[in-house]
Amino acid sequence: MLLIVFSLDPITAIDIDPPHAVVIGQEAWFNVTLHSNNLVNPEEYSPSYGFVHFMWFFEKDKDMQKKPLLTWDYEVAHTFSIPGTHDVSVTAISVIGQKSTHVTVTVYGWY
Repeated sequence: MLLIVFSLDPITAIDIDPPHAVVIGQEAWFNVTLHSNNLVNPEEYSPSYGFVHFMWFFEKDKDMQKKPLLTWDYEVAHTFSIPGTHDVSVTAISVIGQKSTHVTVTVYGWY
C-alpha cells in the first residue's frame, strides 16, 4: 500500500489586485494573491494551500441584505451600479484557516 502525505501551507496574508479604473455598468476584475510565511526559499518553493474558496463582498453588500459571492476562482468580475467609493472585501478559506482583506475602489459614473 502506497501512502502519500501532503502538507498544506497556512494562508498568512492575502492581497486584492483591483482594476486601475472602475466605471459603472462595466465589468471590473479583481485578483487575489495568497501568501505563506513558509521558511522554505520562496524562489524554489510554491506553497500548496489545498482547496481554497473565496467569499467576496461588493458595493453596499455588507448591510447583510445581500449574500456574498462565493467562488473557487482567484479572479472575479463585478459590475458596479452606483458611482462613488466602495469597499471590496474578500475572505480566503482553506481547510486549515482563513484570512481576510479589503480595498477601497472609486467607481466613476458616465458624465
